[in-house]
Amino acid sequence: MKRTYELPTGQSTDLQRRANTALRRAIVSDMWKVQALVATYGPSCADIFRAGGAAAGELKAGPVMKFADDNGNGWVGRGPRPPWLRDALSRGRSVDEFRAQ
Repeated sequence: MKRTYELPTGQSTDLQRRANTALRRAIVSDMWKVQALVATYGPSCADIFRAGGAAAGELKAGPVMKFADDNGNGWVGRGPRPPWLRDALSRGRSVDEFRAQ
């Protein structure tokens, strides 16, 4: 996608040309910075442009369920208690009965 600085209609094409030149210079300058960082730290293209935000084999693990029931409901123990746990507690069950092992 080509990006340009857009000026209101009726403005000088000279201003438009200077704005586009400034944009090209900024892009080249940023490319030099990226090249210098790559030369210094050595990341590969796969490291920089990894899909989904995680490199292959580095998927971030989700929170560990600390409490669960037999119906597949789970709770990590943070935030307010979920409705399924509140209902079970109101029926006289204990939180320790749902503690994951």
